[in-house]
Amino acid sequence: MTRKSLLKATVLCLAMMACCVAFSACSSDENEPETIITNELTTIKAEYSVSLSEDWYRFFDIEVTYTSETGVKTILLTENWNFDMNIPYTAGPDEFVCQVTAKPKADMPAIEENASYLLEENIQVRVNGILEDGTMSSEYGYSGNRSGTETKSSEGMKKYVTGEHSLMKFTYTPEK
Repeated sequence: MTRKSLLKATVLCLAMMACCVAFSACSSDENEPETIITNELTTIKAEYSVSLSEDWYRFFDIEVTYTSETGVKTILLTENWNFDMNIPYTAGPDEFVCQVTAKPKADMPAIEENASYLLEENIQVRVNGILEDGTMSSEYGYSGNRSGTETKSSEGMKKYVTGEHSLMKFTYTPEK
């Protein structure tokens, strides 16, 4: 082998080794922490709505038992009612309830002969989990509703006001 060929081979070999070292220095740094994007539950939104016709309020005491920010509360309604709350997920209750009960009034007005009475209800309950990005969770939440209309004759109303009636019984126990 001539000196010229030996020199070329040596230079070529050194150039290849330099490339190997240079390209291995360009690899990704494995010490950087991996960024994991999460979209966790942050808020629980609960909405309760009770809308009843006037005859419900004339002949019955409407009692609502529901979960609020501070625990389970019971109130008496004299008119239609809405309640919305947003609470942190970490402060969420073990169970959500909304029960609407119609109890005959002790001092109800007299039922008129040959009259008709309208008993209409629209009750809605919704519990949703809100994620960090503001969207609703498809895995957390539950809803219930009851709506209907019934017309009672005076004879039918006389029988109906003798008992208590459950208009809504909603319970939701979220998984933790």
